[in-house]
Amino acid sequence: MLFASRVSGLRVEVRNALVRKIADENGNLQTVTDRPQLTAEFRARAMTETQRVIADRMFRAINPDYPYGAVPYPVGDAMGSEFSTEDVMPGSRYVGYDPRWNIGKYDTRVDLDYEAQGCETDEDRRKLKKLVDDHLIAVSAATNELVRLDESLPKPWPSFPLEQGPGVGQKIVAAAREFGVPFLEVIEFEKSMDEPRKGVLSLLEAEIEKESEAAVEDAALGAVIPS
Repeated sequence: MLFASRVSGLRVEVRNALVRKIADENGNLQTVTDRPQLTAEFRARAMTETQRVIADRMFRAINPDYPYGAVPYPVGDAMGSEFSTEDVMPGSRYVGYDPRWNIGKYDTRVDLDYEAQGCETDEDRRKLKKLVDDHLIAVSAATNELVRLDESLPKPWPSFPLEQGPGVGQKIVAAAREFGVPFLEVIEFEKSMDEPRKGVLSLLEAEIEKESEAAVEDAALGAVIPS
């Protein structure tokens, strides 16, 4: 699952370390860590542009007035309580702090260190991923600090194919045409994915270009030529 935090560097503690005490040959107690603490650390500036737009929309829906907490917000050319540069340099404009760029990212599909957590089997990894997914979902429901991102944009149609492979782009283009779904809507969904498929995007963009050229041609054919 893909989660976004309203600030970068957010650390969410998922579970404590598993430690035990053992006595060495001299009878002194030593601490042995069998499993380190598990913390979800949200990475800065790791979002795609579309993911950032969707996350920003979700945080603003949660808190329309202050989606990113008590930070300066732009008012004209001034940022919150900061002075306007117009006051000291006529004709200038203050381009300052944009909190959207501080949105953090944590993806349980790629950011989990299974080896460090002692996961040796597929079942161990499945259980750990579920643990983290469930914990972050609970945190997102209880606070305004993070949101689950990967379900915020619905599929263009229920059976929209997400697999890689030859022919998937042509399948998507054909289905979009059959269902009457605008190609631009499909592109927006594709770009919201963590790894947009380049072949799919190029085919969809080519179809939009064809539609644009056809519209120009139709307009030219329908133009009234003065006699």
